[in-house]
Amino acid sequence: MTYAVLWRTGRGTAHAGRLALLEEALVHDGTSGGVTARCELGYDQIAAVDVGRSAAERIGGRPVAVIKTVDGATIEVAMLGGAGLLTELVERLDGVRTSPLPG
Repeated sequence: MTYAVLWRTGRGTAHAGRLALLEEALVHDGTSGGVTARCELGYDQIAAVDVGRSAAERIGGRPVAVIKTVDGATIEVAMLGGAGLLTELVERLDGVRTSPLPG
């Protein structure tokens, strides 16, 4: 499953790109200002997933999935698709934290 997204780590620069849900990890890749970035996170490294709606959490005015890692880092992901995709992503990530997606 692949989604078009805006994403950032912490409160850093937002990147436009994609988020892919692989068998054992999620992968973000994208660009910002001509600079390419990639982030891979194993599902076992996800401590919590929630929806962020505050002005400080939003990216481009969009609510975000707030992914907290076991080491305390935060990744925020805004969806660039239809209504309901953010909820779908949060539910999928919450479900795969302990049970990876089938290959």
